[in-house]
Amino acid sequence: MIANEAELEQARQNLAGVEAAIESLRKELMPDHETSFRAYAQPWLDFKEQFEADIQAYLRQSEASSSGVLPQAEASDTKSLELT
Repeated sequence: MIANEAELEQARQNLAGVEAAIESLRKELMPDHETSFRAYAQPWLDFKEQFEADIQAYLRQSEASSSGVLPQAEASDTKSLELT
């Protein structure tokens, strides 16, 4: 769960890194090796989905806090991902 603006920025950076990794795999493997692309990309797609969900949950919570309405659902914990 993202708790503050600094963590939101880190999640956005992580998301950008994940998207870059997916695009790199796409360029390297597509269209000749679509099956391999799907296999290698799946973990990255899972990371992408989780980062997007956590970002959206934080933004909804932030918006709700600003308006005085409490959010009903929380996103799962996501650890920082360092890409090299």
